[in-house]
Amino acid sequence: MQTLWFITNPNSGTATRAKCEALEAVFKERGLTLAGRTEFPDQKLPEGEALDQAGVDTVVLFAGDGTINAALSALSEWKGDFLILPGGTMNLLAKVLHSELDPHKIIHAAHEEKRRMALPFVEAGPHRAFVGLILGPAAAWARAREAARKGRIGRMLGAVRAAWRKTFDRKGIRVTGAPALGDHYQAVFVFPHLDGLDVAAVDAREWSAIAKLGW
Repeated sequence: MQTLWFITNPNSGTATRAKCEALEAVFKERGLTLAGRTEFPDQKLPEGEALDQAGVDTVVLFAGDGTINAALSALSEWKGDFLILPGGTMNLLAKVLHSELDPHKIIHAAHEEKRRMALPFVEAGPHRAFVGLILGPAAAWARAREAARKGRIGRMLGAVRAAWRKTFDRKGIRVTGAPALGDHYQAVFVFPHLDGLDVAAVDAREWSAIAKLGW
């Protein structure tokens, strides 16, 4: 880990510009070279060819799970390394990868000792999920959550109405190939691990279950 490309999303949870600048100071302190930076989504994600031309060996991602997922998927063919820093609201992938969630300490540790970890993922068409995937009508509640997080009350209310209709007016999703599952469910969680996939069905007809899905 010597030449970096820094990808952030100022709209993601805690990845403020001030914190990004503080992390760049850590790069400098460690003697690391910052070849470029991207503020997603206002700026396009770099392509693997551009990273290679800049001599980048590590992409540092300081953002939420959505931005991290987009970057990992876009650069799936790139042969360099990725360093995942918790810069979002839930930071699910960072929690899987690190025992320590202080971005400064993670950078210091990664520079002192390189440790690669294989990342299993769920693939659905062109999409990849590195922590878990929610399928089914109740997944629509995530849009209400994002609108609430951005303070867009009108859009949030519209998303809540749409999610309510999808959750309660449709039969749901059915899982085949899993003997223990067979009825229609409002949501199905799929979790990747090195040996395969874990599938858990959720009956989200109660507000408590919906709250867990949406938030």
